[in-house]
Amino acid sequence: MLFRSPRPKQVLWTTLGALVVFSALAVIAYVQTNIPNPNQLAAEQSTTIYYSDGHTILARIGDTNRTDVTLKQVPLAVQHAVLAAEDRHFYSEPGISPTGILRALLVDLKGGDISQGGSTITQQYVKNAYLSPHRTLTRKLKEILIATKLGQSRSKSTILDDYLNTIYFGRG
Repeated sequence: MLFRSPRPKQVLWTTLGALVVFSALAVIAYVQTNIPNPNQLAAEQSTTIYYSDGHTILARIGDTNRTDVTLKQVPLAVQHAVLAAEDRHFYSEPGISPTGILRALLVDLKGGDISQGGSTITQQYVKNAYLSPHRTLTRKLKEILIATKLGQSRSKSTILDDYLNTIYFGRG
């Protein structure tokens, strides 16, 4: 039996069909995703640091060494420094960065493991407040869906406020 290379029309229709199916699945997943309540760990006024395996606890810092503050109480210089270091396009993106996700995916595929995140501030907040630190494809897909919904349902100020109140800045 001879192998024939597909005709350009076949390639086009197959690609379009796959795109339609993928889009339909993405829409279904998005519609069925709810924003959960923040998990217990994110609500606690302490920080848990894990070993690189993502499971083993290295340290738990503080019992009540945190005080939630409003975004107005955080100096603009600190807000700008966090945005510059973590997510320069925070105010212009929809909660996720498609280019960041693609870049991370390519690096992960090339390296053979999940080492890159491609995460926006919204995604980092979702991971910390709603999900777990475990690096799995399922967790990443949930993170993307919840971050997209969060980006559409909450203001950027609220997301940044919540993020700044859940991350660890170090040294008490």
